[in-house]
Amino acid sequence: YLFLPYERHDGRIAPVLSLGWTLNYEMFFYLLAGVALVWRWPRAAGILTGLLLALALAGWCVAPKTTAAQFWTGSILLEFGFGVLIALWWQRHGSRHRPVIAGALFLSGVAALVLLHGSGLPRFLGAGLPAGMMVAGPVLFLARVGGAAGRIGVALGDASYALYLSHRFVLRLATLALMPLVPATGTGLWLFVTLVTVTATGLSLLVFRHLERPVLALLNRRLAPAAA
Repeated sequence: YLFLPYERHDGRIAPVLSLGWTLNYEMFFYLLAGVALVWRWPRAAGILTGLLLALALAGWCVAPKTTAAQFWTGSILLEFGFGVLIALWWQRHGSRHRPVIAGALFLSGVAALVLLHGSGLPRFLGAGLPAGMMVAGPVLFLARVGGAAGRIGVALGDASYALYLSHRFVLRLATLALMPLVPATGTGLWLFVTLVTVTATGLSLLVFRHLERPVLALLNRRLAPAAA
């Protein structure tokens, strides 16, 4: 509950809702970012990236034994560094509207993610780098996306956190309800994936609108005056 990593009975380092293991990393990242922001930006970004790199190297060289030390020195920290570097590039150069480059970079990331799956490479190379390419493409090379596509993109972005935390429940229910009905063929596989994706996305939009946004508004009304 406090975002402190601990080992479960099955050996995994994850909280009760196992999806929350990434939140342990996020809170740790925010702590490091808070320390780095003692300095001015962009020096703070360089210090933050250096901290992430130092911790990952320490985990690789020392191989700590305690659960928390193992978790907080994992190479996945380098993936947060990719995000910092993308932010730095965006702040210095902005987002240029070059859809072909954006699409090529995004699709290259998808292809790399598929091809490198099971390759035995460290996670930050086999998954983190392709994911970084998928993020960098739209962020750095799609400056103008208006109309319906822009509104849909904003809505999905708003609901992305709700999607992350709720999709597991949709997937589990769909597995129990649909698997006995869907034929065990390639067509059946794509039908299942499509139905789950649409349902999980739709649910996340509802969760964002009717749960996340009202809760945030309530907390802002109560906390903002005190903060001011």
